[in-house]
Amino acid sequence: MIAGKEDNIWNSYEACLEALEIFEENNYPYNVELLTYNNMGHPLPIPYIMPLKETLCMSMSGGIFSSGGTVEGNSKGQFESWNRTIEFYKKPLSSDLNN
Repeated sequence: MIAGKEDNIWNSYEACLEALEIFEENNYPYNVELLTYNNMGHPLPIPYIMPLKETLCMSMSGGIFSSGGTVEGNSKGQFESWNRTIEFYKKPLSSDLNN
């Protein structure tokens, strides 16, 4: 799971913590990891695309809507989480190939 602590869409960080608790309480048998980033907002676009000044900022009735985070925080989260996701999936695949 990946969560930005500056998510303006919903509180993804708290939701992920709650999910981890549920997994633990129910003896979930599979490996689960939570990656969190302090200055990351909601979206995680396709890896390595140019980050925008505002991740998603649009005018709506009642004001401006922003998905949160900073350019640096969103870029770091995008880059690191992509690499960590690849590593996460390699673990079971490599152990299966060795057996």
